[in-house]
Amino acid sequence: MPKHALPSFNMTIDGVEYEVQLARVSNYAFEREEHGIFTDNIVFEGSGWGQGLGGYSLDEYDPISKERIGTAYGMDFIIECYKQLGRIGTIGQQVAVFRSSSGWGGKIDGFVRVSSDGSFDKPFFPAQLANKHYPHPTK
Repeated sequence: MPKHALPSFNMTIDGVEYEVQLARVSNYAFEREEHGIFTDNIVFEGSGWGQGLGGYSLDEYDPISKERIGTAYGMDFIIECYKQLGRIGTIGQQVAVFRSSSGWGGKIDGFVRVSSDGSFDKPFFPAQLANKHYPHPTK
């Protein structure tokens, strides 16, 4: 018997319409990438697709010490991921991923862990966290 998948659906959160798809976590780690930037390595897999969260820089270059240093944004990012996914390195968690641009392969804007009964709490959107730490100057 062929497998079937739940279809994606739309949901509006804070005035933004997202396409929502169910997925599972296939990788959940933090690491230094080849240029020395400390980043996330979170990958989701759905029915016939797999995609990473985006590789956000969780540290910054300090011109005084001439090395990369941790940031409050990076720490809050890790905390939010822990709230959603639990212990780093565990995989298989059921999640919903949110995309503001529809269509397969659009950037994943956020995610939330989904309980076995289909319920979920507040999703984590990295851009919203970045706006909190690095507000855009007003005109």
